[in-house]
Amino acid sequence: MLYRLMLFALASSALAAPANAQNPTAKAGKYVVELRIPEEGLFAGEEIDIEFRVMDSTKNDEILGMAGVPNVKVEAVITMPSMEGMPEAKPKVHAEGVPGDYGIESFFPHGGDYKIELALTSPNEPTFKVAFTVDVKDEKPAKGKPKPYVLQIVDGKGAKAGQPFNLKLRIQDVKSKLTVKAFDMAHEMYFHLLLASKDFQWFLHEHPKMAPDGTWTVPITFPASGEYFLYSDVAPAGKGSQILIASIKVDGPKPSWTTSWKIGTSGQDRGIQGSISSFGGDYPVAKMTTLVLKITDSTGKPVGDTVPWLGAAGHLMIFSQDGHTVVHSHPAHGEENARLVKQGEMRFSGRFPKPGIYRIFAQFQRQGKIHTIPFTIEVKP
Repeated sequence: MLYRLMLFALASSALAAPANAQNPTAKAGKYVVELRIPEEGLFAGEEIDIEFRVMDSTKNDEILGMAGVPNVKVEAVITMPSMEGMPEAKPKVHAEGVPGDYGIESFFPHGGDYKIELALTSPNEPTFKVAFTVDVKDEKPAKGKPKPYVLQIVDGKGAKAGQPFNLKLRIQDVKSKLTVKAFDMAHEMYFHLLLASKDFQWFLHEHPKMAPDGTWTVPITFPASGEYFLYSDVAPAGKGSQILIASIKVDGPKPSWTTSWKIGTSGQDRGIQGSISSFGGDYPVAKMTTLVLKITDSTGKPVGDTVPWLGAAGHLMIFSQDGHTVVHSHPAHGEENARLVKQGEMRFSGRFPKPGIYRIFAQFQRQGKIHTIPFTIEVKP
């Protein structure tokens, strides 16, 4: 099971593909709101990020469809009309990585019909409202359903440790079997590639370049032989963010490092010390939690002079020990978070879908350098 959480303000603008006819839409004046219900449906008993897209019908491109509307302030209310005594929920709403895309951090206590009401305010425009009725199932989703897209390695032969290798990739639509060529920009890039050794002792965050045929290329020098995970963080036009997984085998000398999954909530990189913690102490399963990253220099003084990188104050990549679950999170924008960053603290929203050991890589920019600090935590049942 793969969960993708991107919790940050919008950093770029892009047009989107036409709305998916299977998703419910509502119109208010020139605005069209599309609610993106997961293909497997909604289920009770765990928190879920329900995405929706706000579009401007007066800006309709023949090819890419209606333009997304960024910087919309949204208030959400969720009620269950069949149970009048149930308190209404007012979940948090955050901007996703694609302009015009937003997410509702939702929780449904049990199955039934729920009403989602949204009050939306675009800059310099009056507030408008839309509402949706959604069906929430009691049973949990079945496992093993195919993803709409797949990450393919075009040519992975010849990769040898210590030697530069041109890694060539493509994103394929599972149903049409066509190579995807249209993408929305997310955090200043069209393709974020996360690479990790199978034991997560080695990690890279790169950005391939796309050719006219839809293939992506990036030069990589793998440090040792073995199997490596490749995670593509992309947003096919109008379809929202996707994280897709592939793997590649590399020949050559064996790793010089020792594999370790020892729990460690502190780490360092080139003179910068970091620590990770969770509000409440524990790391809950299937619930949204706030992860706190604190960074200091070698003297213990908080590091407050970091600068945004790729549209965010920081990046948090979280991987399960088996490599099949990844969470990619960013701090929310706003005055409060900006104040915390200046005090050497960043707060991320995250969700651990299953118990187990997780490797976390925190990344941020300071004085022209990208720092990466690793941590290891345990999420108990």
